[in-house]
Amino acid sequence: MLDGTPCFECGKQAVYNHHVIPVAKGGKKTVPLCADCHGIVHGITFTMHHPTLIRQGIARAKALGRIGGRRYKLSPERQRQAHHLKQGGMSITEIAQTLQCSRHTVYKVLRNAVVDVA
Repeated sequence: MLDGTPCFECGKQAVYNHHVIPVAKGGKKTVPLCADCHGIVHGITFTMHHPTLIRQGIARAKALGRIGGRRYKLSPERQRQAHHLKQGGMSITEIAQTLQCSRHTVYKVLRNAVVDVA
């Protein structure tokens, strides 16, 4: 909720700051909207509070074996290869070069168990 801010369209209690121009297209300004008006703008009906939907989406993504909702950058086979190379004494930098990925990705893979993603 936006502490007492009225909806730009209807005057009810605003719940969302809606970007008039999408952020991806350089938009910076927002207008306060209630759930009903925000739903009309996006062509959907919000039946739950938006943060609740976000939490549910993250939980679903984790249940599917994703971190932060994103797919792993390395396939399960390449994840196993990274673990094998590390056990063989190869450095993180060498593993990253071999698998053609970032060191950050290698660290994340080694920190987690190998996941089979369908």
